[in-house]
Amino acid sequence: MTKRIISGLLLLGLFLSTACSDNAGNQTAPTTGNTPTGSVKPTEISSSKNELKLGGLGTNTANSAAYGMAVELDGDVYHLDRIMEGNILKSVTSGSTELLLKGTYSGLNAKSEHLFFFNYDSSAIMSLDLKSMEQKEIRRGSATQLLLNDEYLYFTDYDGILSRIKYDGTGEAKLAEDIWEGFQIYDNYIYFDSSDLNKDSSDYSRYVYRLPLNGGTPEKVVDEALFKTFAVGEGYIFYETVIDGSSTIRRTDSAGNNTVTLFNKSLEDILIVSGKLYYFTNGRTKDKSDQGLYLADLDGKNDTMIIKLAGASFNIAGSSAYFLTSEDDRALNAVNLDGTNLRKIAKSE
Repeated sequence: MTKRIISGLLLLGLFLSTACSDNAGNQTAPTTGNTPTGSVKPTEISSSKNELKLGGLGTNTANSAAYGMAVELDGDVYHLDRIMEGNILKSVTSGSTELLLKGTYSGLNAKSEHLFFFNYDSSAIMSLDLKSMEQKEIRRGSATQLLLNDEYLYFTDYDGILSRIKYDGTGEAKLAEDIWEGFQIYDNYIYFDSSDLNKDSSDYSRYVYRLPLNGGTPEKVVDEALFKTFAVGEGYIFYETVIDGSSTIRRTDSAGNNTVTLFNKSLEDILIVSGKLYYFTNGRTKDKSDQGLYLADLDGKNDTMIIKLAGASFNIAGSSAYFLTSEDDRALNAVNLDGTNLRKIAKSE
């Protein structure tokens, strides 16, 4: 079973489970932190003379990975309390944590004192003014991934369609189809992987494509079949392929040229943060001694384990990596990027 099918089944299961339960009525705040704000009644989008200034990415690719589990804004971190979907918590630099919103949310993005996210309970893309705590409904309908760039929110749905809509709910447009596993925004392009765009109908391999932010014809930028994962940043595309039967991490520039091999490993996910690579690997040794979270230079040198642990999808916000494992019941975990303070995020219920 392919990774994208597994991801789709997992998302569908989460959607069905949340649709059959009343999350808002049975949850309380964590024992740490301040008094929770709780759910805020959303209002309809209305025109405003004070338009938001939303230049550039709302959150970087490392924040937006793993369905936006955690994001940083002005030193504070907004994160979920479960993998991929849950209540929204706020952790401040002093170490305290408070419950910000009760419900079933995902796809966190932040910019200009506003939080953007998908609300599974109402099946809508929402915004939250972090000063007034006023919620606004931007768009009704499903969303499986959500990214903010300039004044637009880019999102995919359960049919693999990529669209964008302005933060005020206007200007919705369909950009592309057959985008299932995820997409990233970098340097005025949308990067994604797909097998459905192959000209050879007998080739079911996934390849990395890109298209302009306003849509157009997708351009294949990596000719080697993608095995598990890829990441874009710092002028490069990092991806995993198979060469001579061995998982290999390769690097090419963002246009698909000047490809080099970095190392031979099988990765679960890879992120680019502050000119460094961070990745999870489940290891190759029998005793799993090489299983963990790693840090490396962009050329693959100084490859160093940060902490030994089992992991899968993860993202990075502030000074911590947020990740999920197969050992916990939908619990979100975190660890500082120096390997200290390994912790489980308390569920707010």
